[in-house]
Amino acid sequence: MHQSTMWSRQTKKHTKGNHRRKNCLAKQILGVTGNTCGTPSILKRSYETHSFKTRESRANSTTFVYIQRKEETKMKKLMTLVLTVAMLAGCSSTPTTEEGNTLTVGMECNYAPFNWTDVTANDDNVSIGSVGYCDGYDVQIAKHVADAMGRELVISKMDWDALEPSLSSGNIDAIIAGMTDTEERRQNADFTTPYYQSEMVMIVRKDSNFVNAKTLAEFDGAKIQGQMNTMYDTVIDQIPNVQHQTPLENYPYLIASLNSGEVDGITAETPVGLGAVAAHPDLALVVFNEGEGFQIDISDTAVSIAVKKGNSELLDAIQKALDGINEDTRAQLMEESTSRQPANV
Repeated sequence: MHQSTMWSRQTKKHTKGNHRRKNCLAKQILGVTGNTCGTPSILKRSYETHSFKTRESRANSTTFVYIQRKEETKMKKLMTLVLTVAMLAGCSSTPTTEEGNTLTVGMECNYAPFNWTDVTANDDNVSIGSVGYCDGYDVQIAKHVADAMGRELVISKMDWDALEPSLSSGNIDAIIAGMTDTEERRQNADFTTPYYQSEMVMIVRKDSNFVNAKTLAEFDGAKIQGQMNTMYDTVIDQIPNVQHQTPLENYPYLIASLNSGEVDGITAETPVGLGAVAAHPDLALVVFNEGEGFQIDISDTAVSIAVKKGNSELLDAIQKALDGINEDTRAQLMEESTSRQPANV
């Protein structure tokens, strides 16, 4: 055999042995047991198994880190939400009745000179939102009371029949609307002492046969009308042979009915009558002789402030504020209210 050929085979054999030794070493590192040093397939399977376990371990580790980070993200979002809610709660400054920042008073804004609606703002009236502004004697009394109590006055305009239900439900704090303290109303409300006292009169047209009347007897057989659910309606039956007309919802309707000739007269209290004739030159006021007019208790023509039944704390606070308005101031407020009463109310 050629010498170069023998060297080549020996070299290949030597090299092959080196490879086998390296494979055995690898098997030992991987923990392969038994007489498997010469079996490359077992080494391959063992290596693949080890590689799979390694990948699985890495995958499990990655999953744990992902879940951990996801939970941390959730906690951060939750903390952000809690802090946001706390900040919003702390910044809220909306005034409410419970907080004692406002005094919400209900009235018709349709019963001059006690209350009426204006279309433009001035130094005397109070905004009632999109429907305009409210002014009148009741508004001025309400402003004095609210100021004395250190509250912001809010006027809520509503129909007469809605006043007492709104008071009972808590939608308003008080009624200042020319309302008389009666036994029936005391079932659902508590009242202050009167803030104005007047008497019952009659309003007629200047060209009527009743313009010079001084007694109820002179209205015998006349068509007389009053306001719904008020004393203005209940006293009418004291007139002999009266034609008691269906009561109307508010006072402007009564004035319109009188001006149109549908009725001969409408009942009123003195300030309401004075305001009506001042605003409507074609109307006249009939004041009865003492003892020959409507027979009523003097308290029936007195008007008071109503609060929800049982709310003694608010009642006492309003009464204290009301007591701070002397009689001269009250008379002046009524005179000023009557003089600026618009002609269309």
